[in-house]
Amino acid sequence: MKKLRSDSNNKTILVALGLLIAVAPLMPQFEVRANTGGSAKATASAAPKTAPDRRLRMLRPGSATLDDGNSASGSAAPPDAKYGSNDFSADPTFTNAQNQNAQNQNGQSSPASSGATTVSLQGGVTRLDGNAASAGNQQQQQRAPLTGKIESLIDTPLQARKPQSESIPPQTFRAWLENAHPQFALSASSNPNNSVVVLKGQWDNSAKTLDKFQIPHVKMGSGKIEGFPLNETKVVIVDCAGNLPRSSHQKLREFVQRGGYLLSTDWALDNFTGPILVDRSQHEIIKWNKATNRRDVVDATVYDTDPVLFKNTVTNAYWKLDQDSHLIRVLNRDAVRILATSTQLAADDPDRAGILAVVYPYGRGYVMHMTGHFDNNAKIAIGNFLPDPAPVIKISLRQALAANFVVAGLTQTPIPTSHRR
Repeated sequence: MKKLRSDSNNKTILVALGLLIAVAPLMPQFEVRANTGGSAKATASAAPKTAPDRRLRMLRPGSATLDDGNSASGSAAPPDAKYGSNDFSADPTFTNAQNQNAQNQNGQSSPASSGATTVSLQGGVTRLDGNAASAGNQQQQQRAPLTGKIESLIDTPLQARKPQSESIPPQTFRAWLENAHPQFALSASSNPNNSVVVLKGQWDNSAKTLDKFQIPHVKMGSGKIEGFPLNETKVVIVDCAGNLPRSSHQKLREFVQRGGYLLSTDWALDNFTGPILVDRSQHEIIKWNKATNRRDVVDATVYDTDPVLFKNTVTNAYWKLDQDSHLIRVLNRDAVRILATSTQLAADDPDRAGILAVVYPYGRGYVMHMTGHFDNNAKIAIGNFLPDPAPVIKISLRQALAANFVVAGLTQTPIPTSHRR
């Protein structure tokens, strides 16, 4: 019995020792896997790949340093301090819209000093209603449903909170187009691709935004435009930086003079639009005033509204700029309409104008230029992040204005030339 009991105990000890020997090599592996898992998590939460940094490109003397865009500095005189009174030129076609704008500018229901007010809106969306909160208080938003289709400017208060980037899917862009231009949206896909030509630039990519709107287009390098026929083209977009071969300049001038619509963005102001699209006396109409922005995102307020370029847009929003964006100086005030301005940008502007976008007739056609880009221009190069989604419409104000210009070109809709003085 002792022998049997002893043999049993020995077997038990041997089994236990065997289990320990079998398990021991696995212990470090569990620790290694835990560490590996933690490393993978850290990798997954690391900062995503960012878009190309324009700080690395050509440095320009006198460029202002950039901050995070959240602080405002300095004070700026309103555009009227330079350009005169709030009077409107007579234009019977657009009298109602201009009178409404004049009423706002004269202190009645001004979006800069009050909350969202009742406006003539329709559409299967909601409108922002309520007063703008002070800088230190949380803005309370109330939304009321609307019916029908939006055909007017949406009155929104100045934003009390800081700008926040959001992921805006392509379907939102398409829905905006269908609300703003329902008839055009139904037949947009039937337009030939060469009806819109995008001259791709180093920093902007308007083709991405046109894809979201599902507007057919041709995208090409700037060197190919010289040999490309423009007889069926209605809109040309010159993306930032706008470095076009000299041999193409006269062709694009004649394109606009014959009735074409040309949109240019950011650095194209200094590289093409300003020095090339001059008046009959060879004087520049707009130009870069050698100033750049300090903030990446600034406040934006519409300035001289009309029923064509401001369909389904808002009165106040944010506006994404690129690093070292070129600020606009208007040289021919009789020809140029200012579409939107920024108080924060005016603080960086030696002209104290803070102009974000302009439009003017050129021959039988039109030119629109805006500070910043037509694409999302997000710091995150992947996904659908939009740094400046506007309230209610969700796409940015700059993209809505540019899209309205493109649609006007494709439908050959005249753009009002009477403007605020």
